[in-house]
Amino acid sequence: DGVSFFASYLDAVQVGDGKAFATGYYEPEIRASRSKGPGYEVPIYKRPAELVEVDLGSFSSDLKGRKIRGVVKNGSLVQYMDRTAIENGGLAGRGLEIGYAADAVEIFFLQIQGSGRLRMPDGTIVRIGYDSQNGHPYTGIGKLMKERALVTDASMQGISNYLRANPEEGRKIMQENKSFVFFREEARGPLGAMGYKVIAES
Repeated sequence: DGVSFFASYLDAVQVGDGKAFATGYYEPEIRASRSKGPGYEVPIYKRPAELVEVDLGSFSSDLKGRKIRGVVKNGSLVQYMDRTAIENGGLAGRGLEIGYAADAVEIFFLQIQGSGRLRMPDGTIVRIGYDSQNGHPYTGIGKLMKERALVTDASMQGISNYLRANPEEGRKIMQENKSFVFFREEARGPLGAMGYKVIAES
């Protein structure tokens, strides 16, 4: 059984006071190109300079750990563009493209993951990591799709299959998640929550 497997092949080690949390890490790899062209048309954006991130904890201890993001207009901080506005060209032509993904569904899920690898047409790999987010709340589309009886399998694979089979409706569903993630290129592998490199082991 599962318990005897772990007892036989693994050693239990207490970390610190035993209250630590450990998890696995998945680094997705998607097809992309540095330049836009046939088959590579979905922009992967770096963080726009005008996007402001405010640490609310610096204003009130009651708000410690909370942040808001937006853009300053006429002396006020207002909401930044949502996913629909960005996907409809809100950032186009500004030179913010790290590259162009081959599949809108793949880059959508890479944004949820927060980091990953871009495999270029020549086989080279470019690592990208989370740099910021547009400030809009995240909406899990799997729950929406299940509630609407669009899928019975709300796994990533089940959702992806539906989105690809129904591209127009799929685009609208993905846009219901107004959150949009910006990336930066990473010279090394992905970083964990404490800022340390995540190291693969076999």
